[in-house]
Amino acid sequence: MSPRTAAFRWLYDHWLALHVTVVAAAILQVTLLLQALSRGLDYISLEQGSTAILSVIERALPLEFSGWVFTIAAITGLAGLLVRQFPLTAYAHVVIATFYAMFATGAIIEVLQRDPIEGWRTATAWLVGAVAHAVLARQSLAAWRVARVQ
Repeated sequence: MSPRTAAFRWLYDHWLALHVTVVAAAILQVTLLLQALSRGLDYISLEQGSTAILSVIERALPLEFSGWVFTIAAITGLAGLLVRQFPLTAYAHVVIATFYAMFATGAIIEVLQRDPIEGWRTATAWLVGAVAHAVLARQSLAAWRVARVQ
């Protein structure tokens, strides 16, 4: 067994022993896209005076703009699950992951400037969203490439 194979085997046995079915992955993907849609619709409908709960990065962009980005990306991602000619879902996940990463960065910077450091749960939630959508973007693109070849 090569060192690379042995390392992967060790990782699999100790960390990756999670059997994700196609159905589970699809449910996760749809749920995350619906959550992004929900966020987008919330941002669009939020009154301009009620931005005190938002991070500095969220407030840096017009709220309605961010709302439309999330909404359009989520709808595009959901449509991409039905229209398989283009990697729409992968592109949608990239856009959502990018926005989540931007918001995570802003929230982390805000948290680190506080004394004492507190409120990091929101920053880590943004980060988890960014990672989840980045992973789904990669896997969606890989699935689209395989389907295109067949």
